[in-house]
Amino acid sequence: MEKGTPINSVPDFVDAVRRHAHYRGSRIAVGDAKGTATFAELVAASDSVAQFLQSRVRPGGRVAIAMTPSAPYLTLVAACLSAGLVAAPVNTRLAPAEARRYLDQLEPAVLVADPTHADWAERLGFETLVVDTVDQRAPLHVRLARLTNRSDARPEPFLRSDEHPALVFGTGGTTGTPKAAVYTHAGLSMNMWCYGIDGLHATTTFELNCTPFFHVALMGPLTTLYYGGRVDVLAQFDPDLVLKAMDEGVTMVGGAAPTVYTMLREHPRFRDTYRDGIAHILYGTTPSTPDFARQLLEDYPRAQVMSGFGATETGLVAFAGRADLDAGRLIGVGRPVPGATVRVVDDNGEEIPNGEIGELATTTPWSAAGYWGNDQETETAWRPEGIRIGDLGTMSADGWLTIVGRRKDMIISGGENVYPSEVEPVLMRYPGIVSAVVFGLPDDQWGERVEATVVTENNQALDVEHLRQWAREHIAPYKVPKRVHVVTELPMTAVMKIDRVRTRELALGDESGVTL
Repeated sequence: MEKGTPINSVPDFVDAVRRHAHYRGSRIAVGDAKGTATFAELVAASDSVAQFLQSRVRPGGRVAIAMTPSAPYLTLVAACLSAGLVAAPVNTRLAPAEARRYLDQLEPAVLVADPTHADWAERLGFETLVVDTVDQRAPLHVRLARLTNRSDARPEPFLRSDEHPALVFGTGGTTGTPKAAVYTHAGLSMNMWCYGIDGLHATTTFELNCTPFFHVALMGPLTTLYYGGRVDVLAQFDPDLVLKAMDEGVTMVGGAAPTVYTMLREHPRFRDTYRDGIAHILYGTTPSTPDFARQLLEDYPRAQVMSGFGATETGLVAFAGRADLDAGRLIGVGRPVPGATVRVVDDNGEEIPNGEIGELATTTPWSAAGYWGNDQETETAWRPEGIRIGDLGTMSADGWLTIVGRRKDMIISGGENVYPSEVEPVLMRYPGIVSAVVFGLPDDQWGERVEATVVTENNQALDVEHLRQWAREHIAPYKVPKRVHVVTELPMTAVMKIDRVRTRELALGDESGVTL
């Protein structure tokens, strides 16, 4: 054996799920509003779909998916992985022209849609298969009958190498055409290993997923299945259904942004809901305040509460465990997870001293391999020092990572750098303000001026002069927003993140902002 050769490799998703079907086939694997399926039923349905797809798509071909999250959706992804095809979930909130530009990069062999998205999908110009039965209350294989040749079919054996592409995710798409981040089978398997070693998934996990599947958060439910747990899927976030699921034994709410937990807490039934069964809470995707973290610790006293940080290109990068949060370390995203290396670098890729703000360069064995069909963008992001996608932060001497924002969100006002993450928490501590988004707008005098859009409690009026004085006590004068826009609610993305781009666009056309 050569030096450095691993004794055992990490099992891939397909092999792991087959093993669960063999040893615990009668256990429920997936469910949604239309029914549940065991591991044995999941594998049988997946095999049948895989055999059908192999008859239509060459190995390595892309299968685009435009469907509402469901148990059949997860089964279709599993079928693509088994058949040696590349699953490409599509953001169905994109305008058809945007989706077409994105898919033009991938050249999918087929686009699979449910009835809800059939008209939208057929406008994109690709061969479209509409799964008419997906919304029926019926066994899993019946709901996927449009994608099968016969119920007992097995796919042709396909030798999946570590470097074969497995999944493709669009990178947000809030500005321009989304890039297509490619995960290989090795990258997918290592993602499973990463979440497992950090204790986030086990055979006993009962996950409720309420986020879209076109996002990298799809790794969460796939990992739960990888470890033999159960995934129930909500078509969309519904606080009533989430609280009901907590009462019925759910141990994890998968992929939830901080806004989800805030909405749950504000629900009238929250105090009467059984929450001690929640074993893990990994929150992230958007900045949160120390008050939010303290509230989570109080609301879910038995849960392993973690603050996580990652990206579509990198996967999970860092987290802070409950011990850190209980100890009062509530600012920052924690330390790199085992196996991840994070460097804070300058524009030339050179590491900078601890405490200074720079761009994060990340290396993990579970990251995406690059952008599909876009060598130039891949070379720009995948550097020798690590993956660089514009996240700015600082690193302490003991390895604690704090994110200050995105390079594209940084405001340069009068030659001074202003980071929204240093202004927003201040505004949110002001009495009566419950949400705040800070951004820059063009200004003839300053180049850019700092502005903010806020939501107030019960839509109460804002005391402008008092806010001005109060803000100046906590941040430098040039960081205080020149105008504040008061709205009843902030626009959200499909994954329950505040839509900064849309918020800024609305502010550009709003002349009613209050000048400070």
